[in-house]
Amino acid sequence: MNKKIATLILGVLLMAIVSAGLVSYFAKITGTVEVEGPVFYLDGTELETDIYNLTINQYPFIIDTFNITNNEIIFITDSLNINEFYKADFDIYISMRENSNNSYLDFEIIKKTSSDEINICGPKRINTGSSSFSVRHTLCSSSEDIDFDEEDKIGLKISGMAELKVGFPYASDGYSRIEVSAT
Repeated sequence: MNKKIATLILGVLLMAIVSAGLVSYFAKITGTVEVEGPVFYLDGTELETDIYNLTINQYPFIIDTFNITNNEIIFITDSLNINEFYKADFDIYISMRENSNNSYLDFEIIKKTSSDEINICGPKRINTGSSSFSVRHTLCSSSEDIDFDEEDKIGLKISGMAELKVGFPYASDGYSRIEVSAT
């Protein structure tokens, strides 16, 4: 009797193993994955004169207001340590007030190996139409995948005559930032 039960158990186990093998051989696993792109936050941490930190997926450390007068300031990331970035949309939100109608932004790759910059988009005119602080939104899109050297950085250059707030969470719109999403 024990021999029959042992044979039956062994048979059931053998059938389960064979069935599992067939399922993995003949089965097709499908699904979808939703991936969120990075968010770059404008931070008031000064790296050099008129060059400030652009953090990746990390809220700003320094809260500050910058007065840009016929000058430019640059927000720059650390080296990204990547070789390629997918074709993407870049939603840029900046809390600012403009002192004239001559403020522009350029979104660029800052090359470590040369003084060249690769323009992702810009110059884009930022027109506030108001002398009070409000959130400016502009959209940039890359037309193709973006090639990087591992030492390259991303930079946002803002020029003209304006005041800019960084590190301030403003209403429901959040911080001055660049949101990245695949196109």
